[in-house]
Amino acid sequence: VVGSIFSVLVWHCCTAGGDQVSIQRFMATKDAKTARKAIGMQLCVAGTVTVTLGITGFALLGYFQADPQLLPVGMTLSENADKIFPHFIAFHLPPVVSGLVLAGLFAAAMSSIDSGVNSITAVVMSDFLDRFGSKPGSQTKQVIFARGLALGIGVIVVLCSTLMEHVPGNITAVTTKTVNLLTVPIFVLFFFALFVPFANTPGVWIGVTCSITAAVLIAFSGLIFGMNEQGLDPVSFQWISPVALVVGISAGSLACKIFSKNKIGHPT
Repeated sequence: VVGSIFSVLVWHCCTAGGDQVSIQRFMATKDAKTARKAIGMQLCVAGTVTVTLGITGFALLGYFQADPQLLPVGMTLSENADKIFPHFIAFHLPPVVSGLVLAGLFAAAMSSIDSGVNSITAVVMSDFLDRFGSKPGSQTKQVIFARGLALGIGVIVVLCSTLMEHVPGNITAVTTKTVNLLTVPIFVLFFFALFVPFANTPGVWIGVTCSITAAVLIAFSGLIFGMNEQGLDPVSFQWISPVALVVGISAGSLACKIFSKNKIGHPT
């Protein structure tokens, strides 16, 4: 429980400070006061949703513990926890209610995907094509190219999602090891840009590289170093965010100091 709280706290801080989708939303506000209200509202809603989902999980646990015969043959609460909620929706909810829940799940998935695809498209168009002079000349061509780029990115995202089943762990561990793996290293870039006055390019690159390396080593510690006696990763996925943050900032700050003393590199 302590690990979950600590990991989620670090994740929320890094997401609010470095996630492209969040940053775009905050920058769409008119001033800092409105941005503070926006993030306050976002945190309140996130807390409400988290508590609601937690209550739902405990309710499902109690429901099937009281009537274990309602579970399909071969399914247990400990070994098939990720399948309990889909099974409950499909077989224990009235038809109309199950349809509404399924529609809500698809709506939530589409909402997350389209925000991410839009952000990636904006980054590619502005930070890569525009910077290197490869952006289409006319506005009409830019819109057509952006739409094609968004379609291509969406197809890649869907194809990559089919490989998620090969990542070991429950749904929380799998998403932390894949979708959220680079959340902290990206935030490290923002951290040095905003809070480290002696930051320089070589030092920041070293810090981000060390942060990514730490995140990957912890996320796939079982595949790299072997599973423990219980068949679990030797290092819990809950340590991905905290360790990657500490390693990235520490290594980057030290490297920036060294390169700053040697007068090597340029300010970020």
